[in-house]
Amino acid sequence: LRRFRWRFCGKVRHHKDQSIADMVAHLSTKTPTETAQFVIDQNHEYEEQIAGLRELIVLRSNNLLVKHHRRLDHAAVIVSNGTIQLINITQNKLQRMHERIISSAQKLLLTATQRLSEMRRNISPLAKRLLENQSFGLDLLSERMRLLRPENVLKRGYAMIQKNNQLIVSSKTILKGDEIKIIMQDGMLVSTVTAKENNLLQESQH
Repeated sequence: LRRFRWRFCGKVRHHKDQSIADMVAHLSTKTPTETAQFVIDQNHEYEEQIAGLRELIVLRSNNLLVKHHRRLDHAAVIVSNGTIQLINITQNKLQRMHERIISSAQKLLLTATQRLSEMRRNISPLAKRLLENQSFGLDLLSERMRLLRPENVLKRGYAMIQKNNQLIVSSKTILKGDEIKIIMQDGMLVSTVTAKENNLLQESQH
């Protein structure tokens, strides 16, 4: 009993009787009733200690929960503020990008407008010169056409020959004895072919 690990109370009989268990017990009472009361008191004390520990555990747990809740709230505030700040930064970047795009588009439009105006200014003199050249060419062509009119050709000493009211361009179609009409600037001659010679122009050129 002396080597027993746990404390024990020894009183099996009344206080007049003393046993070896009473001698080696951690606590010796006078009567079994007193021993029972001591055990009850000890159990009550243990229960109070356990209840206190439970309350302490609950209190500390609540404190830890409150701390964690505060940390979570603080972290939520930080995350919320960071998110709002990030959104603001992104909006500012988008706004600046939008402004740069608008500015670049305006510059491109201005440059294109200036180039178009310059092209118009350059095209106008070019078109004018081209029109003048074409007009000059038309004038030359008109003058040539005017000079090649039959009445103008006749004015320069040329004559037109007709046979049977058909214009003759070659002596090969005229025979001796044919009647021909010689049309000149100021009149017409009717003649009969009495002789014919060929290639006089070619012989004179040789």
